[in-house]
Parts: sequence; structure tokens; C-alpha cells
Amino acid sequence: MDDSHRDDSAAILVGRLIRSYRDDARSGGRRLSQDGLIDLMVERGEDYATNLDRSSVSRWESGARLAPREFLVAFGRSLRVPQPEIDRMLSLAGYESLGEEEGWAAMLAAQQSLGSQVENIQRDVRSLMDSAGRDEPQVDAYGVAKEALRRLAPAGIYALVVGFVLNEMGLNGTLALLTYALVASAIVIGQGALRWLNRNNGRAEHDHVVDLFFISLFFTLNGALLISALTKADHFGFYTIEAYTNTPMPFLLTILANLALSLAASIMFSVLWRRRQGSHRGGRAFERAVWATLPPILFAYFSVSTFTNLGSWIFYVVVFGILFGAFTTIVALNEPDASLGDASFVFKAAIGVITVLCSFGVLGTLAAYVNTDMALTAASIRIVPLREISAEQLGYTPEEGVKLLRLGMLWMSLANIVYLVTVVGGYLLVTIRRVRRTETAPAASPSA
Repeated sequence: MDDSHRDDSAAILVGRLIRSYRDDARSGGRRLSQDGLIDLMVERGEDYATNLDRSSVSRWESGARLAPREFLVAFGRSLRVPQPEIDRMLSLAGYESLGEEEGWAAMLAAQQSLGSQVENIQRDVRSLMDSAGRDEPQVDAYGVAKEALRRLAPAGIYALVVGFVLNEMGLNGTLALLTYALVASAIVIGQGALRWLNRNNGRAEHDHVVDLFFISLFFTLNGALLISALTKADHFGFYTIEAYTNTPMPFLLTILANLALSLAASIMFSVLWRRRQGSHRGGRAFERAVWATLPPILFAYFSVSTFTNLGSWIFYVVVFGILFGAFTTIVALNEPDASLGDASFVFKAAIGVITVLCSFGVLGTLAAYVNTDMALTAASIRIVPLREISAEQLGYTPEEGVKLLRLGMLWMSLANIVYLVTVVGGYLLVTIRRVRRTETAPAASPSA
């Protein structure tokens, strides 16, 4: 039967097994990459591997397609997988087990390689003792830079071109600024959505999660522009630059600053995740996920807190706390050794914390809306002080300024909560469903 007609759950389960065996393999004391796997198969006489490329292996490992029987047999022989384990993979995939001739060939190859396997183990132990970080995978600097440019370019070019056009035309009304900010966010979200919908192009799940991390940071940071569109005062304070007061330029600079922060944090997130997942250090999957997610979240938070007001500090504690809980769970569930059953307590605790933070954010916004003094005080306390700009210079009276500030806070809170619940929460549910389906696949498959 063609692999495109098979149950997706079988493809995902077999893919996780392939990934697990490859992660456990070593070549020269280092974790075996997908390209390294193909080279190893060719080196060990598997002619089938000569026509393979990394994108094919990536699709099979991610479960996007079911690996062919020929690959599974050649893969098992190359990595010296015992015949019963090869039979188990073939059975889960719905293929026939190894025949007698294939089985004897696999057993003979395993016996012949016993001595070399012992030498490899000894070499790995020596390498581990020589350097604690030697088993970490190498970071593909070119690939990271290329992905970063793809994320940055569309929104960055839009922000620069449209921002200067609005400034030259003198368009600084609420509708023009609001449309400017919303379209910038829509471009970033749309680009990520298109890349996610085109999942069968060989991109790993890691890349889609990093895309979502970048989008989520940019969207939540841009949420503050809903207040700026009404009050003409951005929270970074660009509006206090004399030449930029009551112009679209603070919007342009704020969008670029948000892009830079989101991009830097997403690069940090991607690199840390690759290293933690590759080295398998730090114990369990959730522990590794925390150390991949926490540093970029803290970097983004303290970068914002340094240049914005007390209201932003409090608001982003809630928003970034939700992002931290959600992405830690997503990263952990994408680990090869992750299990919903083993991590049930941590998983439930993370969901509980996210729920509490959402509730706190809604109640805090309502409290600031009702208590005007609370909102004004939070907006005035900053680490980096700003020069005074009167409401009249921005085009409204002080009384109107208070009303606009309260309305903008409601808009910002509503937009962020809706995004976090629908987009981030939806992706989290999709990940949970995929892992649960993978874990229950052996029981549901009659061939297993």
C-alpha cells in the first residue's frame, strides 16, 4: 500500500522511533545528523541511500509521510538495530517483517560490527570526559541568519516604506496609525501562517514553533500601539523627540524596535532549543524546555522594562508569563522522549498557571480602567525618565487624554488575550492532540 494512504498516527509513531534511534547514534563522538545518517548508510553499503536527501528524512521523522519499507530496513541495518526492533518498526508501519534471508543478513552484520561498536562507545566516553560540551550539535549560522532575514524582511520593509510615506503626507490620525500597526502585525502573522500551512516542504516542527515564538512576541509587543494610536504617545518614548512629536515617526521606530526584540529573542530561542534537544542535558524534557524558553523570554521582558513604564512592566509579566508556560509545554512535547503520562503533573501545573495569569490580566486591566489614578501612576513611573510633553501638543485636552488612555488599555488587553487564547492556545492543543495520538497509536493499530 502507498504510504500516502496510511494512517497518519503510524507515520508519526514510526517517525519518532527513527528520530530516537538517530539521536542515540553517534558519529565521531557527536550526535548523528540527518545528512550524517545518509552518509553512514551509503558508507555501510546501503545503495538505497544514494538517492536520499535530508528533506525526505525530515518528512519521515516529522510524520508528514510514512517512511518506505526499503528505508526502514536499510536504516535498521546501518545503525545495527536488532532484528526484533526492525520488525517492530515494520509492524507499526503496516509492512511485512524481515524475511529469513534479510534477517540472517542483519544478524551477521550486527555480529561483525560488535567490536567496532565497543570501540565507538569507548571513544564517546573519552570525548565526553575531555569536553563537557562536545556532544552539543553545531549551530548552522547560515541557516539561522537566513531564517531570521525571512522573518524580518517583509514587515521591516513595510514599516520603513509606509512609515515614511505617512510622515511625508502628514497622516497622523488615529485611523491611519491604527491601520499602519495592524497591517504590520497582519504581515508577520500571515507570513507565519503560510509557512505553517505549507508543512510538507521539508521544514521541521522546530522551525514552525520558532516562527510562532517570533510572531507571538511581535504581536504582543505591538499591542501597545493600540494605546499609541489613540494617545499619540508610544511607551518607548519616541514621541518625546521634538521633531517626532505628533507624527507617525514614533510608530515607525516602535515597530522596528519590536521587530528587533522579537527577532533577537527568537534566534536565542532557536539556538538554545537545538542545543538542549541535541545534548539531552538537564534531565527530563520539561527541564530542558524551561532552559530553552526562559532566557529569551527574560531577555525580551527586561529589554522592554528598561525603556517603558510601570504599566508595561506589570502587563508584560502576565503576557510573557503565559508565553513562557505555553512554549515550554510545546517545546517539551516536541522532545523525542516526551510523554503526556510522565509529565501530567507539570503539564497540569503549566495550564493552571496560564489560566491564573489570564484571569489576573483581565482583572488588572478592569481595575486600571475603573481607577484612573492607578493608570496614570503606572504610566508615569519609568527607569529612563522622559521630558514632559503636554496633552495640547499631542492634540487633545488632559481630560480627553485620560479617556483615551483607558480605552487604549482595554483594546490592548482584549487583542492580546484573544491572540493568546486562539493562536498560541490553539497551537498548544494541536501539539497535545498529536502527541496523544502518537502515544495511543500502538494500541489502536491491529498490526502492532
